Amino acid sequence: MISNYHKNSTRKRVFLSFVILILTLPSAAVVFMAWSGFFSNAEVSEHLMGPYYMVYADYSGPYGGARNTMDSLKNILEKEDGISAADKFIYYENNPCNYESKALNAEAGIILKNSDTLLINDLRKKYKLRILPRQHFVSARIPFRSGISLFAGRVKIYPAIITYKKEHQLMDAPFIEIYTNDKKVLYLSPSRPGLITDIKTN
Repeated sequence: MISNYHKNSTRKRVFLSFVILILTLPSAAVVFMAWSGFFSNAEVSEHLMGPYYMVYADYSGPYGGARNTMDSLKNILEKEDGISAADKFIYYENNPCNYESKALNAEAGIILKNSDTLLINDLRKKYKLRILPRQHFVSARIPFRSGISLFAGRVKIYPAIITYKKEHQLMDAPFIEIYTNDKKVLYLSPSRPGLITDIKTN
């Protein structure tokens, strides 16, 4: 009798714990998504920004792999060239809606701080460099705290920037994602004709 009582009591506690877990998971998921910035209303606007001095490596293939190239190059620059605390970036050359994933191209790397631009002549001997001149960009910014942040960018920020450009009759152009040291993702897309010419330094 006592043994059966303890068994039933244990089963009830396990069942109650399971019910509490099931009821808690949706709330926890919503809190996590909010913390990741999924529900943030990013302001889309046009600004004059730059110039950006970029050290990069070419990437081809599904865009999901471009971040590995970006992180790898940053680690190399930190270890071999003493460049640290740099913002990272990915420049997406193709619209994934118009190309097969294996045919997509991007440039991924870091944006030099002003103090590091003095190293350009040395860096160009080992890496690819690009200067993105000061120009008008349509931009938006969200917090970067998890993979959900990147998902939010794909489903919310990109469509918002595209809509903004159409409404203001601005130029269609590729996107650049900048991952800042203060844990933000800055989304940029050039907006004016004649101001998108970039200059390769090697």
